[in-house]
Amino acid sequence: PIPHQLGEVTMLKYLWLYDNKLTGSVPTQLGQLHNLDLLNIHSNELIGTVPNEVCNISSLTAFVADCNNEIVCGCCTECY
Repeated sequence: PIPHQLGEVTMLKYLWLYDNKLTGSVPTQLGQLHNLDLLNIHSNELIGTVPNEVCNISSLTAFVADCNNEIVCGCCTECY
């Protein structure tokens, strides 16, 4: 799973979790990353809906995910 503690690293600008075989859902705590510019969660085994808290990060300019039947992402800038 994506550790919810990553939400505590508030100065984080780039979070590249590409191809790590991560499972579970995207934690709402990632919405605390108010400086985040890029989030890449593509090529994992995540499920569920990306939380609004993550979609509402105003600094987020690039969000890459697997937009398939397993994960729903209404705010992704790139879907695979």
